[in-house]
Formats: sequence, structure tokens, C-alpha cells
Amino acid sequence: HKRFPVRGPMQRVLVLIHPCFASSITSFNYQETSLSVPSWTTLQGVPAGTSGTNDAQSARVFLQLTGTNTTCEGCPSALLKLDNGTSLINFYIQSSTPPTGPIRLVEANGAVNLVNVVIQVIGTETHPVDLLFVASGTLVAQDLGLLRNTFSSLSRGLVLTGSAFAGINGGRFFVPSG
Repeated sequence: HKRFPVRGPMQRVLVLIHPCFASSITSFNYQETSLSVPSWTTLQGVPAGTSGTNDAQSARVFLQLTGTNTTCEGCPSALLKLDNGTSLINFYIQSSTPPTGPIRLVEANGAVNLVNVVIQVIGTETHPVDLLFVASGTLVAQDLGLLRNTFSSLSRGLVLTGSAFAGINGGRFFVPSG
């Protein structure tokens, strides 16, 4: 007996993720080296609310990715890989670890939906960094943020390959030189 025998457009898996204790509003809730979300899965962050005027992260669950390379032997193709039919809702995704090689923060394959998601890299960029790489299919995004704090000619914000397509409604892109 399989726990999830068949997943598809009519049989999706919903995972609600509540923020765990963070020491401050700018501290991460969860930390992973890399993460792969299987097809037809929705990860939905449950916002914690805010007690102050800065709600940049409080309306989202804060996930920090600590991987340093996505091109080495045995490395994942991206720090966060989203497969066909995946939805990501209410997340603030950040990488602050200096890379030891080229990095793709988020990679979308197939039909992927992002709602109220911010993808950010901070710190020194000594190797190429792609914030959001759409390898195939269609990306649909509502209130998407792509942010980078450094001015690096090595990095790119949104990358579409081949016949990949992106439809974006609202959000903020701050990706100097990318």
C-alpha cells in the first residue's frame, strides 16, 4: 500500500508549513542544504503575521538554502527543484552562503506556480548565480520577488531556456546587472 499511490492534476498533495520559532523577524524559520519538491505537490507557508511595521518576511515562511554548488559531481541541479505541477505559496527563499561553484537557487520544470514568493541571494557572488531558472514548461507567478544585494555581472535573475514560458503578475525584481 503506497501512501500517495497516484498524483496528478486531480490528486495533489498539500503540505502546510507553519513557521517555527525564529529569534527575530529577519531570522529564517527553516534551513536546508537543498530541497526537491515532487510533482503535483503544493507547499503552502502559513503566515505568522507581524507585530511591527516590517512585514517583508512575516507574511511568508522563511527558508534558507545553504548549498554552495549545483554543478559538481553528485550535486543537485538546483538548491530548490520544483517539478511539474508544483505550487509554492507564501515563501521567502534565501541563500547567503558564499558559493564554491555556479548555483541555481530555484529551478522549475514543467507547469509550476509561485504565489507570494521572494527569492533572494545575499553575500558575495564569486561564481554565477541564477535566482530562478525555468528549464522547461510554464511558470505562472503572482507577486514574485527576485532580489540580489550585490552588483555582479556573473548572475542572472530570471532565466528561461528553450521553449520555457513565464507569466508574471505583480512583484518586484531587483537584479542589477542580471
